[in-house]
Amino acid sequence: MHNPSWYSGYVLATSSLGIGTTAFNASGVRLAWRFVARRNEKLSSLAVSVFDRAGTGGTLRAELWASARDGLPTGSALESVEVSVGSTGRLAISVTGWNTTLERGKFYFIIIRNTDAAPGTNNFTLLRGLDGTAGLVWSSARDGEGALTSTDGGSTWTAHAGNINLQIQYQSSGWDERALFTLTNGNVATTSSPAIGFDVPSGQTWNVVGVVVMVAASTSGLIARLLDSGGQSLGTTEPIHPTATAIATLHFPEPIALSAGSYRCRFEHVDTGGSVSLVRSDVDTTVLPSWFASWRYLEGTSEISSRRLSLFLLKLNPTNPIEFSGGGGGGGIILPTHTVIT
Repeated sequence: MHNPSWYSGYVLATSSLGIGTTAFNASGVRLAWRFVARRNEKLSSLAVSVFDRAGTGGTLRAELWASARDGLPTGSALESVEVSVGSTGRLAISVTGWNTTLERGKFYFIIIRNTDAAPGTNNFTLLRGLDGTAGLVWSSARDGEGALTSTDGGSTWTAHAGNINLQIQYQSSGWDERALFTLTNGNVATTSSPAIGFDVPSGQTWNVVGVVVMVAASTSGLIARLLDSGGQSLGTTEPIHPTATAIATLHFPEPIALSAGSYRCRFEHVDTGGSVSLVRSDVDTTVLPSWFASWRYLEGTSEISSRRLSLFLLKLNPTNPIEFSGGGGGGGIILPTHTVIT
């Protein structure tokens, strides 16, 4: 028997896969997103981030469907709401007017379509996130996440790993599900001194033993260095020589206790003339979850608010991952780990 692994961080992507798009330029085009109801109540609003538009932008219809056990929409639409998209610019559209009371714990689908009479001229485009099945990205909505597309009005469906940039809000509470969305993927070399800034909440101490990151290419050894808010080094991992397109885990020689405060984890190459490229993502900040703002991306000392490393996890000591003020360790406690799959 062994101790489980404990992490705090996030996952946007685990490879440099393509960003999928769906253009609603034909009457049969559908894009479906599966979610589980968190409350026995009606939706208040649905936020849809439109990436591109043509003509007048068309008319976006959002339909609520039940989900069958096979992970596909079933029956007919429980209700639908329409909103005009408009002709210029990117924006987050708010779709309101929902009247169906959802059943807590039950799966549903939001299906998006364009009901404009001339969709070939007046249409909009949504992004699907990363297409593919690599690593931590689920392969389809049948696996509990992902998106489905159809070109024949929903008679047949194609599964995609990427999630749609949708976010739902219940009548009695704030936003649920996800709004964060990757727009593009690329690489950043250690010559640019990439780093992730993060905060340990008040009353907590995180016992860090390692860091997990996604490597795109490597001609050098790689280390991670933890820095306090003043730039003082708290420790470095043992160097590794990762392979290309790999999820790399870097280990500190001893656990590092991080009390409440702000920190940075900077990635560096160790071989003269070499470098290591990490996978990074540009994210849509139109509707950004408040918790995700606590994970900040820097190149050198300059923060880039719309960018993150595509995968960043702090590996915590499995025997005592987190300590709270007043004593006691965090074994068996669910940590404030924020994981985003797109």
